[in-house]
Amino acid sequence: MQQQLLAASAGTAVIDLGEDALWVVDGAAVSEVVANAPAGTRSLTIRNASIKGGLALFGMELAFALRFEGCFIGGVLDLRDAQLVSVAIIDCRLKEGVLANGIRTRRDVDLSGSTITGALESEASTSQTSTVWLSEAEIGGRLLCDGTRIHSSAARAIQADRTTFGGSVRFIHGFFANAELRFIGAHFRASVDFTGSVFRPSNKRALDLGESTIDGSVFIIADTEDYGEARTSIHGRVELGNARVGGRVLIRSVDWTGSPAGKGGHFYLDDGGQQHVALWAPRLAVAGDFLMQGDCTVSGLIDLRSAEIGGSFSAEDHFFRAENAPNVDLSLATVGGDVSLANSDLTRVVHPGAENYSRERFTFVASGLDCKGVVNLSRAKLRGGGIQLRNAVIGANVELHGVRIDNAGGYSLALRDTVGAGSVRLVGGSFVGRVSANHATFQGRLVVEDAQLKWSSEGSSIREGTTTFNPLGSALELIASEFKGGLVLNWRSVDGVVDLTDCRTSYLADDHERWPAEIRMSGFTYDRFAPVAGGGDGEWSVQQRTKWLGRQATADPGTYEQAAKVFRSRGAVRSADELLIEGRRLRRHLAKTDPDSGGVKRRLLSAVDRTYEEIAGYGLKPWRALAPIGILVLVTIGWLLLAPAGTVVTSVQSEVIDSSGLALVDVSTTGSAEWALIGHDRCEAGEVECFSIPWFAVDAVVPLVDLGQTDTWHASGVGSGAKIFGHFLRGAQIAGWATSAIAALSIAQIGNRSRSN
Repeated sequence: MQQQLLAASAGTAVIDLGEDALWVVDGAAVSEVVANAPAGTRSLTIRNASIKGGLALFGMELAFALRFEGCFIGGVLDLRDAQLVSVAIIDCRLKEGVLANGIRTRRDVDLSGSTITGALESEASTSQTSTVWLSEAEIGGRLLCDGTRIHSSAARAIQADRTTFGGSVRFIHGFFANAELRFIGAHFRASVDFTGSVFRPSNKRALDLGESTIDGSVFIIADTEDYGEARTSIHGRVELGNARVGGRVLIRSVDWTGSPAGKGGHFYLDDGGQQHVALWAPRLAVAGDFLMQGDCTVSGLIDLRSAEIGGSFSAEDHFFRAENAPNVDLSLATVGGDVSLANSDLTRVVHPGAENYSRERFTFVASGLDCKGVVNLSRAKLRGGGIQLRNAVIGANVELHGVRIDNAGGYSLALRDTVGAGSVRLVGGSFVGRVSANHATFQGRLVVEDAQLKWSSEGSSIREGTTTFNPLGSALELIASEFKGGLVLNWRSVDGVVDLTDCRTSYLADDHERWPAEIRMSGFTYDRFAPVAGGGDGEWSVQQRTKWLGRQATADPGTYEQAAKVFRSRGAVRSADELLIEGRRLRRHLAKTDPDSGGVKRRLLSAVDRTYEEIAGYGLKPWRALAPIGILVLVTIGWLLLAPAGTVVTSVQSEVIDSSGLALVDVSTTGSAEWALIGHDRCEAGEVECFSIPWFAVDAVVPLVDLGQTDTWHASGVGSGAKIFGHFLRGAQIAGWATSAIAALSIAQIGNRSRSN
């Protein structure tokens, strides 16, 4: 071997130790050859050697590229603290692994095609072993593992903590490892590529890039057609917690089975390995997009809590499955573009007794998400959990076209305290579970179009404190929410209560026939009614709106006043008055059943209120008061025409007339009961106001009218009939006063209301 090396020309040396069979050489001899290479050697290739006893290149400084091809290394390849131009170990078999902590290379480290076994201890770890040690190294070029296979008996296949890589790191084209690849705190000045790789770690920790810095992108993708479209397969968890990626993260056509609960985690992480995890990446920062493309199959949680994604997050057309854990968690994350899980199938398998609260069953979790674009889950299927977007800030729409969510006994959609610049669109699909947008604020609309909403009580017996999860059976809750663009509620069906308590919006577009049997609308405010689609003018039928308001689970007169305000703003005053009257009737009904008011008082107030309605329509129909006034006038005229015996009408000058209205002699002067007719010349001359039964009746009953009759004449007489007539006349005067006062106040009220409008 030494002779071959000396015989080689200076510059490039190739030592081929056999084609048909490997030439067995001692590792010490190979080390000596490498150390004593002639000056001027630019590269040294050792081919087809069987090196026994390992190869010790510890601390060597070589000015040439070192390459092994087709070799078998029976011991440890020791490259610790070596300073090399580059090192390539191509298509070799390494029985006891590689020690390369602290290595320095100006260019690449290439392990392509090699098979590496073994379990080595190192001062870089006090508790774990690894097949390849590459910690605290500086690789000036690339780390290449094209088709490399690591069959490790150690806890880790590669450990390269705090290592710097100047070029791309590529685990591609059939790379295989049955233990963890660990790069904690490493710095990659280019991209990291896992194309067509297979990870099958026995401890369920596949790849750890935690706290690393990647100036390029991360690719976990299937091979292209040139390599038979081999899919990347991961059987364990991948960690990117606190990592920084300068490019994007691209995951495509991956079969990914995460670590089951109780395995794959670290004791120092907040999950402690207690969840079913595929990707553990809290506080990951990605300058570009985080994309999951193709037809990925992921079993386990994708955890991106508090992540910062400069571009979009997309995980479309995939199948997700997790046990007792969400499928995707973007809680407190910041996304500069869109968030999309369109066409994906998300399933959360819940084992009996594994969870205490049904309200926490979610398949997609994004509590506190800050998304600058659209959140899109159109045509997604979610089973065993719902969508959580609580306390989120969304820069555009929430698109839920054709979504099918089955989360009986829990939430199908939770938007509590969320703020959005766009709209929320539930178009088509079905939502089994509670849809809640309480205290949410959106600049756009809430559109529920052709969707099925259903609350199922299955699982709702689970308690939160002392209150059941959904005691009212709400299918849709918009409590204290605000949709400034409007509400379009044109669902296909609703099985459960719709709660609009204290909700605020600009308009309501609905199909009155599709509302459920129970609605809660106390404090619900809106400006107008609008059509659900196309042209038209919305539902403005006062009869239909009265039926709609009558569906309230808890009667509230204020809802009628709100509807009346909307009708009046449109100019439909009569319809508004009808709604106000219905509200007052409801208020009277509620007062009658109020347990805090006494029986006599309650009945008296109810009678007064009922009278007010009948006389003047609660002040909204003052013309109704003309009827009782007219009746009183006619009855008074009848009494005067058919006055009982002994009844007289006396003037202020003590002149009397009989019931026929004829003036008689002055009783005070004659002192007898003889009656003498006085002519009409005196009243015609204006000395005495002429008495007229009709005008007297009008003047007595209608206090707002002064005809001079009651100022001149008053009824008197002797006998029981005359007394009864006197009492009747006083009662008619009182009733006339009351009725006239109600009419006057009603007219004034209408005038004030017109000016205010």
